[in-house]
Amino acid sequence: MGIAIDVKDRVAVITGGARGIGQAIAGEFLEHGACVHLVDLDPVGQQLEEISRMGSLYAHRGDVTDPKSIQTCVEEIVQTSGKIDVLVNCAGVIYKDLVENLDVAAWQRVMDVNVTGTMLAARAVVPVMKENRWGRIINISSMQALMGTPQYSAYTASKAAVIGLTRVWAMELVSYNITVNDLCPSFVRTPLLERAVETLRQKEGLSVDEAKERFVCQVPQRRFLEPEEIAFAALFLSSPLAQGITGSSICIAAGCVLY
Repeated sequence: MGIAIDVKDRVAVITGGARGIGQAIAGEFLEHGACVHLVDLDPVGQQLEEISRMGSLYAHRGDVTDPKSIQTCVEEIVQTSGKIDVLVNCAGVIYKDLVENLDVAAWQRVMDVNVTGTMLAARAVVPVMKENRWGRIINISSMQALMGTPQYSAYTASKAAVIGLTRVWAMELVSYNITVNDLCPSFVRTPLLERAVETLRQKEGLSVDEAKERFVCQVPQRRFLEPEEIAFAALFLSSPLAQGITGSSICIAAGCVLY
């Protein structure tokens, strides 16, 4: 008998789920029979309409940095679906500059979304999971949390904090049958990466291919990851046979980090 990924009839909440990695995760969960709720500042788009045909997809306009907003979304989700089994904290932003040039407002925005947003979503969802005595929390960190790449001060600090939260929450929630893990991807083919490539192209007068090569040359596999690769890991961690994995950081980094 084969071993299958099983999230059928699970209720999954994905922050930042309207595009990029979050959207790919939503699509894979829907394809495998889960009910999916997206929480996003702008939860609309043609691609969301397309994946909504795959199953039960609900979109909620919410701001992970606003405690009232995220709490309202969670209450709406529970009212609609009766429970929350999986939380994927995928909402994230990036800001890069040299240490002597760091802008405090831009730094704080990264911390607000990547760290405080992750905390607020978990804070709102955990009581629901505790009541059901089952849950999976998957935080999206980054390979940058494990590296020392120049100009990544804010992003690296925020994603390293996410790893720290993962380990603390894993121990806090282990007796409730709730696992907490994080994923650390390298460069993923998303709109966020496209913007980074375009920014580099304009800044240094490169062609699009030359700008892409600046990123790809850092990757031993010489490629960008596809969002579906991250989605598969989230599916795996949400499946019953992943119960023994908690407090872990899983690198999906195409060889950039051996961890």
